Amino acid sequence: MTGAYLQLMALLAFACAAISARGQLANDQTHGFGANRLVTFTYLQNFDCVDQPRLDLDFNGVPAESDPNEMQVPICQPVTEPTQDPTGGKIDPVADIETIETELMLADLDSLEKRVDNLAKKAKGNDKDAKETLDLVNRALVLLRDGKPARFLERKPEEERAFGMLGLLTSKPVLYVCNVEEGSARDGNSFSKQVFEHAKKEGAVAVVISAKIESEIATLSREERTEFLDTLGLEVDAEAAEIKARFKELVKRHHPDANGGDRSTEDRLVAVIQAYNYLKSAKFC
Repeated sequence: MTGAYLQLMALLAFACAAISARGQLANDQTHGFGANRLVTFTYLQNFDCVDQPRLDLDFNGVPAESDPNEMQVPICQPVTEPTQDPTGGKIDPVADIETIETELMLADLDSLEKRVDNLAKKAKGNDKDAKETLDLVNRALVLLRDGKPARFLERKPEEERAFGMLGLLTSKPVLYVCNVEEGSARDGNSFSKQVFEHAKKEGAVAVVISAKIESEIATLSREERTEFLDTLGLEVDAEAAEIKARFKELVKRHHPDANGGDRSTEDRLVAVIQAYNYLKSAKFC
C-alpha cells in the first residue's frame, strides 16, 4: 500500500513539475519526451495564411465563404523545423506534410460519408441536384480512400459550383512556406528542397522565408519600403488595407491553380509573397 502511494505521489509530483515548466514556455516552444526525460524544443515557424473567407475577391457582393464560384486563396500548410528533435529521430518535412494531409483527408472522408445516406434518399426522389452532388461525393470518396486529396478530383466546369459547396479541406490550393535559417534564406536548405520537390510533384507552390531575417528588418528604410511596394505595384504611401488587398489579388492571379496549372508566373508569385512578408514584419500591414 505504501509503495503504491509513493508511486502515485511521484507521478503527481512529476505532472505538477511538467505543468509548471510548461507555463514558462514561449509561444513557439513545446515539450516532448526524449531519452526518458522531458525535453523543451523550439519551432521556427513564421508565415502568413491568406485564407480570407469573408473577403469578396471577385467583387460580386457575396463573401468567399458563401460563393462557390469564387476561388479560395491558398491555405498555408506549415513546414516546421525544430531546433531539437525530442525523439532523437530524423527530421522529415515531407513526412510532416503527409501527416497533415492525412488528417485533413480523414476529416473530409468523415464529412462526406455522413452526407451519403441523406443524398441517396433525395436522389431516389428524383432530386436532380442531389443526384449530381451524390455522384460528386462518391467520386471524391474513392479518391480520398485511395489517399489522395480532393483537389485532384477530375471534374467538369459545370461541377465546380457543387464541388465548392462541399467545403472540403483538401480541395483548396496549397502553398508550402519553409522557414529556414538565415544562411539559407536565398536558396533554402536540404529540408526546403525536399518540400519544393514534393510541391512540384503535386502541382503546388513552395517558398522560402527566414523568420530571423524578418525580425531583424522590423524597421525598413524608405528605399526598401519603396522597393517592396513596387513589387506589389503600389505607391509608397499605400495604406495597410491596400497592401493586404493587393497581396491577395496577386496571389490569386499568379497561383498555378488559378491558371490551369501554368507555372510560368511562379517566380512572380514568390517575389510577391516575399515582399509582403517583409512589409508585414516591418508592421506596414
